[in-house]
Amino acid sequence: MLLIQLAEDKVKRIADMAQSQPGYELSIDLEEQLINDDQGLRESFVIDEFRRHRLLHGLDEIAMTLAHEAEIARYEEGRRAAIPG
Repeated sequence: MLLIQLAEDKVKRIADMAQSQPGYELSIDLEEQLINDDQGLRESFVIDEFRRHRLLHGLDEIAMTLAHEAEIARYEEGRRAAIPG
């Protein structure tokens, strides 16, 4: 889930539009970091780059770990070699 912080007047405008116009829709562009609607709303928002990357690429904690699978395997092999057996 993406939590976006907007100024109170923008949130009120969005809420008013949603109540007064059936089918009102917002569009969130995570790549461009913009919120748009068909009524002229165009607001930018800030998001941490790491979180943005994870959301854009669908990466959870497991996927982030698996991205380093080769490094993990090298580390584990080194540990096995270092432990007398």
